[in-house]
Amino acid sequence: MIKINEITDDNFLARYKKQVISKSLLPKFKKYFNTVDLEYKNKIEALFSEENLIELTFCGSSELCQVIDKIYKQVPSLAEFYCPEYFFVNFELNYTKSDINELDLRKPENADAINELFYETKNNLLLTLREYQATYLIKFLFTEDHRTTTAQKKKKLLDIYKIKKGTFKLSEQIAFPFWLKNFSSIFDYELMSKEFGYDITNFLGIDVCPYCNQEEIPTIAVEGAKTRPSLDHFYPKSKFPFLATTLSNLVPSGKRCNEDYKKAKSMIGFANPYHDAVKADKSLFFFKEIFSKEFGLENVEVSVNTDDNALHMNMCLFNIPLFYDQTYKSDFIDMHEQKEFLKEVGLIEKPTDIIKFPHKKIKHLVGVDLKKPSIKYRLKKYKVDSLNHIFGSQFKTDD
Repeated sequence: MIKINEITDDNFLARYKKQVISKSLLPKFKKYFNTVDLEYKNKIEALFSEENLIELTFCGSSELCQVIDKIYKQVPSLAEFYCPEYFFVNFELNYTKSDINELDLRKPENADAINELFYETKNNLLLTLREYQATYLIKFLFTEDHRTTTAQKKKKLLDIYKIKKGTFKLSEQIAFPFWLKNFSSIFDYELMSKEFGYDITNFLGIDVCPYCNQEEIPTIAVEGAKTRPSLDHFYPKSKFPFLATTLSNLVPSGKRCNEDYKKAKSMIGFANPYHDAVKADKSLFFFKEIFSKEFGLENVEVSVNTDDNALHMNMCLFNIPLFYDQTYKSDFIDMHEQKEFLKEVGLIEKPTDIIKFPHKKIKHLVGVDLKKPSIKYRLKKYKVDSLNHIFGSQFKTDD
């Protein structure tokens, strides 16, 4: 994953504030406050005052987790409606989906296992839900469980698993107040995107998806050929609607990473490209070579390794190891053959001689542009790691 920088242009930020906050959010909240239940009205008014809306809209990416905690801890029913898995982030389940599905209730011992697991899970989970005052979840999962059949307990355990995984919508199971359902309509991403989408992608200047550093995502503003990348909500607007128009939550990204892999995952605990990136001086890609007379695709294995847990989670989510191993082995082999050619024609005596050449010549000799930034250059980290592996060099990326 490559690092991107937040927008700092004062004129743009002033226009954004006027349009998004003054003309959209403030008038909508003024009407919305009157629809909120009295129990929560004061909290909602305080959380989304003009001062807090400005802070919410322009906060840095490193502050987004604190913003989420502040809002969802003060108004837990918002989290229950939009992102029930928020309460499960630090709650570890001692079973998997397959564990539960494999328990055939026609066998008495399996019924006993379900009952034991249900009450163990309930006792542990209730401590967390009560601490957060997640009353809707408590009512849905555990109210009157003395009347619940073993089959129903099995289903509850599966529901808990789905909530933890972020694939369960509590809002589809129980009735919530109208003010909760209507909350997301205040933050009008579509209107903002229509007005500022091209400005945002232009200012960020990213031509390659920051999640995979592979898919091209250029911004072209020429009439008749206009195109720009989608703005992914790092923390998805379906789960965190109050971040729908927050600038530091908008990440230009490729279709595959955004729509096929990331989807609506909550991303809590994952690496954010605005403040996390693969280290420039450490290898991410590793290569295992099995030499034979014919050096082909089957002779190379590409793997990914990082000691940063958040980055590791990203690598798994975006299928980086699998994608690069299946797609770019040939690039590694081409560079390997180029090394042998350079030795044959006498341009280098040993592989490490490559470091004697200026960067411009390295670009011509092996096809790696060490000067071009990763946000403009597909496969930059992969190419640099390949170069270092094959030639024994220690070049760094610019991230």
